[in-house]
Amino acid sequence: MKRSPLRRISKKQQERLRTYYPLRKQYLKDHPTCDLCDNAATDIHHTKKPRATYLNAVETWMGLCRICHSRIENDKAWARENGYLENI
Repeated sequence: MKRSPLRRISKKQQERLRTYYPLRKQYLKDHPTCDLCDNAATDIHHTKKPRATYLNAVETWMGLCRICHSRIENDKAWARENGYLENI
């Protein structure tokens, strides 16, 4: 039996990403500065989980610089207290 390699991204996820990338690009163009500081926004932060459900829900996005995004991801308690993450 010949084995075929596993897909890195499922077909379903590929479809979601086809929609996500242009939305992301437009969002960062419309929101050029970080929502937490005055740096340039480079990342999209998804405030709702799971991202599989809310990936393309623009109303749940925040435009952030890398530093602020890292702080949210590394300090979950602080992020929840300030409303940057959903309380799960």
